[in-house]
Amino acid sequence: MPIRRRSAAAAAGVAPGTRSSGEVTSPSERILTRDFISVWTASLAGFFSFYLIQQPTLPLYVQHLGGSTAEIGWVGGAFSITTILARPFVGRAVDSVGRRVVILAGGIVFVLCAPLYAVASTIPLLLLLRMVHGAGMAIFTTGTTTYATDLAPDLRRAEAISYYGIASNLALGVGPLAASVLLAAHVSLRAVFFIAAAVALVPVAVMLPAGESPHRRVRPNGWTVDTLFNRRALAPAALLFSASYTYGALVTFIAVSTLRAHLGKEAVAWFWLAYACALVPVRLIGGRVADKRSRTASIVPGLLMLSASMAMVAAVHGLTLLILSAVLYGGGFALVYPALLALTVDRVGVTARGTAMATFSLSLDAGTGIGAVISGMLAQAVGFTPMYSLAAAAPLAGLAGFAVLLRRWRRASATELADAEDAAP
Repeated sequence: MPIRRRSAAAAAGVAPGTRSSGEVTSPSERILTRDFISVWTASLAGFFSFYLIQQPTLPLYVQHLGGSTAEIGWVGGAFSITTILARPFVGRAVDSVGRRVVILAGGIVFVLCAPLYAVASTIPLLLLLRMVHGAGMAIFTTGTTTYATDLAPDLRRAEAISYYGIASNLALGVGPLAASVLLAAHVSLRAVFFIAAAVALVPVAVMLPAGESPHRRVRPNGWTVDTLFNRRALAPAALLFSASYTYGALVTFIAVSTLRAHLGKEAVAWFWLAYACALVPVRLIGGRVADKRSRTASIVPGLLMLSASMAMVAAVHGLTLLILSAVLYGGGFALVYPALLALTVDRVGVTARGTAMATFSLSLDAGTGIGAVISGMLAQAVGFTPMYSLAAAAPLAGLAGFAVLLRRWRRASATELADAEDAAP
């Protein structure tokens, strides 16, 4: 019966276990192991390379090639097409081949793709390259996320995931800032792409000597929907979709919209720096809250913060308000993402963790891609303010759906517990 109680609690978003304040952490509960630091470093470098290209380099490069606002959205969204298509197959490979091999393959794709942006001189070529790069992102991030969750102690799962996520968040805060500084120093757009390629070598270098994560590989057994998608990951994935829609709008258009608002070229760099500065401390606290209280205690306020941030971006008229919106956005994602990822791991077995991570991450790709494309069309048709206002509604829709899910999970938990008590002697 204790197992049933723990499983039911996890399904409802409740922390799967707690430890008294006086209890000493055992070696098996350590987070900062050698392999964890290796995958953290790989994630930091991989995402840093990605964000050097993504913001503000790529939108400006599309404009340099004569692309329209809608085409900026399509280039941003094209990346997600192959990411979404590749995720299920990558998840299967992660479970059957191994996490480390998949990470190395994704790192190699990053190294090869980054310099090719410098020679992609037309929008169609850029779209094609973005699709190849998207496949590499699916390979790399599914591998690294699964590897990191394998290393996370059960009782400190959300905390470990929060620490791991700081790597990509730091990259998002520092990457656009570094690209902006380079461009302000009159470094060419094409030179930034070559710098991104050099940074992409780091994940390969640090993961080569790393060990494989502790998991049991599964032998592929035919091709069915269940071998590519994990149904128990769908609910957290749907919530992540509502949050990542805002990210698609923001990461694709914040550089362009701040210029249109006459906030200066450096405004986008300040936005992402403020985002990272808010996100890191909230990550350190939010993971512990999700472990010791419940997943819900992080998810609900996080979604509300994301919505409020997008509403502020829609009304932005100065740098102060823009930075405040960035702080809210960083704090919101710092609460939502680790709790949802931990909830996903709570609900699946270790042998299916690769497919679960692929299903979960697929929703991030889909939300980002769809958010970029729809936002591009809206921005061209009605302007940036209505576009960001619609994005602000997406997390609220996710919050409403989460309330419905919680009621269903709790009813199912109560039924399961009653059945267990009836069966007890």
